[in-house]
Amino acid sequence: MRPEVETVRAVGPEEINDIYHSCMEEQGFPSSVDVHGQRGIEFDPSQEDALKVAGYVCSTQYPLEHKYLEPYNLEQLRLLYDWRVEETISCLRELGVETAAPPSYEVFVDDYARTGYQVWSPLSEEAVFEQLEALVAAEQDNELFDACPDTPPDEVLYPD
Repeated sequence: MRPEVETVRAVGPEEINDIYHSCMEEQGFPSSVDVHGQRGIEFDPSQEDALKVAGYVCSTQYPLEHKYLEPYNLEQLRLLYDWRVEETISCLRELGVETAAPPSYEVFVDDYARTGYQVWSPLSEEAVFEQLEALVAAEQDNELFDACPDTPPDEVLYPD
């Protein structure tokens, strides 16, 4: 049974993980961080229902801002594609990480139109991830995973 929950405020993608995990901790489900810097919540299988309720409470109190739930329009897809080709790939190459050739813009748009969510990113390539993983291990710097963002700043992708 879902409890009645009031929204505290809508949040952006840059803060949703921190807020969600803080909220889950308040609900009795603390998170831990693995060797890759990824957060997870460990729980006993007997707590599964309570975990689902806590997740509902937190996602209702702090929902993702509506604009992030809307499909990309063609202008946003062009911005996203150009950013990934020009900025992300260049950044990765400066780190010494090689990427495969990007798809054409037309394929990029067609994949998104066909699936409703799938947009190519050099960071989703397995070979790129493996190279980044090796670089992080060699440099002992988990922040390298975030060194080359694959999305332009919000003010570019979501101009008001």
